[in-house]
Formats: sequence, structure tokens, C-alpha cells
Amino acid sequence: MATVEQGRKREVASQDSTPPLENGERLSRVQFERIVDIHSPVRPNRHGLPASAINCWLANYRIATPGLVSALSPGLRLDLDNEPQQDALLMFAPDHGGQAVVSADDDVEGPPERVAEVSRSATFPGLRLDAKALASAYMARMRARLVAGLAGPEHAEFVRVMAARAGQGPA
Repeated sequence: MATVEQGRKREVASQDSTPPLENGERLSRVQFERIVDIHSPVRPNRHGLPASAINCWLANYRIATPGLVSALSPGLRLDLDNEPQQDALLMFAPDHGGQAVVSADDDVEGPPERVAEVSRSATFPGLRLDAKALASAYMARMRARLVAGLAGPEHAEFVRVMAARAGQGPA
């Protein structure tokens, strides 16, 4: 006797011409995405609040720096088999020398210059993070640390270089 689950497997397989998997077989990324839609719960204290703080931090940096793109939880297609989803990213816009682009199907393709991480940034001068403030969700202190970095000569030089990349001024 067929079960509802077996019937569903056959229905899914017939819809996308992917036969039911046997032990040891694998789906391609495209097949997997057509069949499976799994969302993990986001826990506020362990993930949601820190990810929100990181996104705010990167967005404030982007606002103060021309030629950048930031995104929260974007799909990131590195190749046909690898599409991780990080919490946030910061990248150069394509017209400012970026190596990643947003595809027609609205995924980031290629490696962005920065995914969210707690570290000093040599790629983005002045992008400073107070890790203790992030851990305790103390946004005012995080913002103060970022503002101090934005006021420094390294960031001013970076803004000058980014403006020149877009033909907005001398380098």
C-alpha cells in the first residue's frame, strides 16, 4: 500500500523529472532548490540580534563610502555547486571595480570583497567594529567605533579613490 509520503515523492519527481533518490545518489544544486525549501529558525539572541547589528554597521559604512553595495542575507552563487547564504556582505559595485555582480535572478555571483566577520578590515579602511559592543548588542558603542573609523585619514583617502574609480574626481 502506498503512503502519502511515497505519493508525494512520486508527485515531486514527476513535476521536475527528477526520479526519487536511491541510497548514495545526489541532487544537483538546481534540482535541490526546485524540490527542497527548508528554513532554519533564527533565534533572536544567538543570531538575529547580532546579524541585525552587523547589517546596521555595514550599511552605515556603505552610506559614508561611495561605490559600495551591502546586503543582508543574500544568496551568494560562487559556482554551479556552491551557494552559501551569509548574514551580510559588503562589496564594491561593479562600476567601482567589484568582482561580484547581482545576477538577473537576483543572486550575488562571484566572491564579494567582504562577508560579515569580526575583524579589522584592510579592504575597507575605517570599517571598525567594537566586538564587545556587538556581543552585548550595545549599538551606540558600535556606531561610535565606526564613526571614529570614518573620521580617520585612511577612510578619507579611500573615499577619494572610490570617487575617482567612478570618474567623479582625481585619484
